[in-house]
Amino acid sequence: MAAVDRLAQEPARQQANDTAEKEEVLAAAAAPHTAPPDGPVVTGASERTVHGVRWLLICVAIFSSSVLYGLDTTIVADIQGAVSETFGDVTQLGWLGVGFTLGSTVAILPLGKAYAVFDVKWLFIGCLANFAAASALCGAVPGMSAMIVGRVWGGVGGAGMYLGMLNLCTILSSPHEQPLYVGLAGFVYGSGCILGPIVGGSLADSSASWRWAFYLNLCIFAAASPIYLFLLPSLPRRPGASWVDRVKSIDWLGTLLNAGVYGTFTVAFSFGGVLWAYSDGRTIALIVVWVACIVVFAVTQRYSVLTNPLDRLFPCEFLRDPQLVLLYVIMAAGGSALFVSMYYIPLYFLFVYGDTGVQAAVRLLPFVCLYVATILACGAAMGRTGYHMVWFLASGLCLTAGGACMATVTANTPPGRILGYTVLLGLGMTTSQAGYAVGNRLVAPARVAEMIQFLNVGQGSSMLIGLTVASAVFQTRAFAGLRAVLGPLGFDDAQIRAAVAGSRSDVLRSVAPDVRARCLDAIVDSIARCWFMVVAAGALYTLCSLFLSRARWIPKREDAGDSSATESPEP
Repeated sequence: MAAVDRLAQEPARQQANDTAEKEEVLAAAAAPHTAPPDGPVVTGASERTVHGVRWLLICVAIFSSSVLYGLDTTIVADIQGAVSETFGDVTQLGWLGVGFTLGSTVAILPLGKAYAVFDVKWLFIGCLANFAAASALCGAVPGMSAMIVGRVWGGVGGAGMYLGMLNLCTILSSPHEQPLYVGLAGFVYGSGCILGPIVGGSLADSSASWRWAFYLNLCIFAAASPIYLFLLPSLPRRPGASWVDRVKSIDWLGTLLNAGVYGTFTVAFSFGGVLWAYSDGRTIALIVVWVACIVVFAVTQRYSVLTNPLDRLFPCEFLRDPQLVLLYVIMAAGGSALFVSMYYIPLYFLFVYGDTGVQAAVRLLPFVCLYVATILACGAAMGRTGYHMVWFLASGLCLTAGGACMATVTANTPPGRILGYTVLLGLGMTTSQAGYAVGNRLVAPARVAEMIQFLNVGQGSSMLIGLTVASAVFQTRAFAGLRAVLGPLGFDDAQIRAAVAGSRSDVLRSVAPDVRARCLDAIVDSIARCWFMVVAAGALYTLCSLFLSRARWIPKREDAGDSSATESPEP
């Protein structure tokens, strides 16, 4: 009744407009030969049309793309020190992770729409080719500027091949096989994330150097290319539409503004305070443009400027559902905490203990393995126990506690205690993917693909925001702390910035042991400041969990509306 009362209080004209918009989107999504936005086509076939060895080879090939995406997401976590030593440019070190995440975040919405419009096979191959080309650039770069370009480019291609893999799994498998193959895709991606730091650290410590962490992608792509080209069937979308109509259906204005929002934010807060002062005109100008892009993007999406409610980039109508908004915020908080943890746990051991890449990767394994294991366990158990609110609340509490513990770490904290803290963080990630399953119960079947994209945007953008802010905090605080220690000894700013490379830098190896200890304390303090973000994310995760539905089961919705009006406990 609460939802009905709220609706009755709205102006009649607004109510009519909203209802008409929902009906238009649902009608378009259900129309023949039209795919739900951002989602896989529902072919209606009860059985697979590809069998035998051909199907096995296709599965190996498309799942290899998931491994590549997982590897590249985390592989730089353990080669950061080696890259900074090669180029001697520590101020842009954060771009190794931020660049890839920026490209992925910017590409999620546009490529999701593109897969609903163009031939899935050729778009998938195009994204793979772009990812391979970006990997070649990253492996051969002469400096950090080219590395940044390569990482952003690779993120765009990586997001496209991951979305393509999900579409292919759903289109080519039968309805009863789809959960198996989609779940397997997630497991393979998680395995790639686990292997990333180990592979990256091993290559960084070997004679092959860190460059082969990127060249490795080319080898896998080359091996699977014949399968992509000759065995993967063509899968056209909207077969009745011309090429021109398909191109016109893309929300180009929304795509441009979406890129502007994330691009200006990342540059402003990555360079601001590190290369440029926050009072610098360039930093201020970028922040102003960022805010303007947000406002214009919101207005153009709300009123479907130069597009329509079906093809617009962002599903604004979901913002009227309080439960979906809570899930959006929860998944955003979890995504931010995940990536800060993934990058700054090994960074601590690389800097403080002088670990090799492999050693730092091994120390990260308890967190990553527990992260993957708890996600799988949650998927199996939460559907049987119900009461998803309790699961989310427990995750939020563990995440907050783990972040708070990591914020207390010093250069003298025993490694065993730190690994215990990372286990607590891993437990906090238990429900970080469960929002998709809960959200599936909150929307009509025709809107499930859009719901997944809606939550995916929140998760992906928060990863970008988390890495960008954490990188800026680390660089700014570390430089200020080291400057206070090394400045009086005659070191200039360039040498001090080089010292942020950690315990293996030439500057720190040349000073007295007591000075070196003070420098490491400054670096550890700057890393500890990054963990305050995880504490804040965990607190927000916990707070939002308290307002989730307390019903044991949420009945599956068959219409579009306010989820709070239909939630009820199972009889």
